[in-house]
Amino acid sequence: WVPMGRIPFAIVVVSLLLGCDSTPLPMMEDPPLPPEGPAPQVQVTLGFGPAPLEGDLRLTQPEGSRGWSYAVDLDQDGEADHAGVLENDIGFRYRFTTPGPHVIRVVLTGPAGPVDVEVPVVVQYPDRVRLLAETTVEPLDPEAGEFEGIAVDPAGENVYVGDFQDGAVVRIEAAGLVQREGIQLPRGVEGLSVSPSGDYLFVGFKNNYWSARLALPELVAEPPPQEVGGYTKFYVAALDDRLALYGGGSALAIQDLHSGEQLAAIDEMNGEVFHAWHFDVHPDGDRAAVLDFHDHPAIHVVGLPDLDVRLTHHLPEGFVGRTAAWDHVDDRIHLIVSTVFTVDDFYVVIDAASGDIERWMPLGPLGCSYCVANPVARSRDGRYIAFERNGGVLIVDTTIDLPILLVDPVRSFSSTSVAADPTADATFWLLNQWGRLRRIEILP
Repeated sequence: WVPMGRIPFAIVVVSLLLGCDSTPLPMMEDPPLPPEGPAPQVQVTLGFGPAPLEGDLRLTQPEGSRGWSYAVDLDQDGEADHAGVLENDIGFRYRFTTPGPHVIRVVLTGPAGPVDVEVPVVVQYPDRVRLLAETTVEPLDPEAGEFEGIAVDPAGENVYVGDFQDGAVVRIEAAGLVQREGIQLPRGVEGLSVSPSGDYLFVGFKNNYWSARLALPELVAEPPPQEVGGYTKFYVAALDDRLALYGGGSALAIQDLHSGEQLAAIDEMNGEVFHAWHFDVHPDGDRAAVLDFHDHPAIHVVGLPDLDVRLTHHLPEGFVGRTAAWDHVDDRIHLIVSTVFTVDDFYVVIDAASGDIERWMPLGPLGCSYCVANPVARSRDGRYIAFERNGGVLIVDTTIDLPILLVDPVRSFSSTSVAADPTADATFWLLNQWGRLRRIEILP
């Protein structure tokens, strides 16, 4: 959980979208002693999942807090299901079965009067995905086949798939899902990214320090794969036909794949080794949100192409960021974060300018922690963000800033890479570790 003092009560916006009743809840009589101190913390143990979704609403007293009254509406009927004076930490069980967003409402009364807190809980939609096409990618080497990287050209005509185990990239024609040529590269192919022009595919490698630029659509290495910079390149974003942003596990760097030069790099932060993890380039192309995986986990807003650190926001103690994505309209960043010593993860929305946390939703146990190098994609219209999670793909609807479904979770040593389809709204390409390639549409 995260201290509620760090989360503004902006969740009321969600209640308006969902049409929740804002009339006052009936409160108990005045407490025997006047309330004092900070407001109790309000949190749920599980905010998203399939029906029936069950969890606990918890009210926790911070240090110096006493005498606060509470009224809790668990079933959205406008009536208080529980009311009293908080004397010790307390919890109430909730259960929802209807797909879609629900709101648990808590009214806390303290020294300055009532505080209205509304916590969203989402029952996953079971039938909002349409399968449009499907095939199985064949590895170049029959003994290989451990697929991770995926990218689509701007015209949506070709899908490029990376084989980590074999060190290969193959082309799939989107129309008819016909597998065409491939190219053998060094082992450890990871992130793939097509340049905005559609003329080149940039490749990152995990097991060595190589980079590659492939001319499209025929997958010709121009120049030959080369070693640039002394660090692994897990994630990659093509900035133009020459420059690519690389990161993942060590430094964050801009490389010119035409000349083989490294133009800028961040390998140290405040005197410590900089462990750049996943990053996402803003749709405007002028900045990136970069997750920092060192001893003090944070997210940095970094200018492009100079790699100047413009803002740094530290994550709450005990949490690390896994994946990040920019909002398509607002200057906010959507995150999946995990606890350091357990297997729980959370959906988080953070204001990129102030660092304020606007949403903190527990997603439950992280059944599969196997990472992939293309774990996040925004749909063409920007409404949906797809995050790799638990071997499947978590779909977030940015119009309400809530997850709505988890596509095909696989709680085993397997994960799914994701890419947006540039030719249709609400449409994604999914690639699981064993080569199953699908084109899906999120239904309204």
